[in-house]
Amino acid sequence: MRHTTLFMSTLLIGSIQGQQSGEIRGRVLDPDGGTLPSASVYTRIAGELVGTNTDLDGRFVLKPVPAGIHPVTISFTGYTTLEVVGVVVTTDRATYLNDVRLTFMKDLRTFEKIGFTRKLIDRDDPSRMSLLASRSHAQGPDPIPQQELRRGHRRAER
Repeated sequence: MRHTTLFMSTLLIGSIQGQQSGEIRGRVLDPDGGTLPSASVYTRIAGELVGTNTDLDGRFVLKPVPAGIHPVTISFTGYTTLEVVGVVVTTDRATYLNDVRLTFMKDLRTFEKIGFTRKLIDRDDPSRMSLLASRSHAQGPDPIPQQELRRGHRRAER
């Protein structure tokens, strides 16, 4: 009986909390009206991020979002981040945003590409070897000489 009461109270609390939230739906597009798959869509709720990504059609469903007024931030690499303020979420309802068009960033930051190589054996401690493969190992292992294959074959026969 005690377990049944605990289970029922957990269900009741979960259903009460579930009734206090809704969801935000929409679609994210580029300036030409093309879809932006994998764009980030998120909001902050009590200091915590709640987010999702758009699907292949640029559509998203952001949930659970508590009832109230929330800002929604939409971002995608190479585009200006957009914040839609004043999105009203109602309990047990979906709030639909109009199609959101992101604009290209005007100033893309330039960066310098620097190569980095790591030696396989440290001069100070030759007993420690790095797990990183060198370029020669990246092409594949060296072929096994025929003499070693024959020796291994003979051992197997014994």
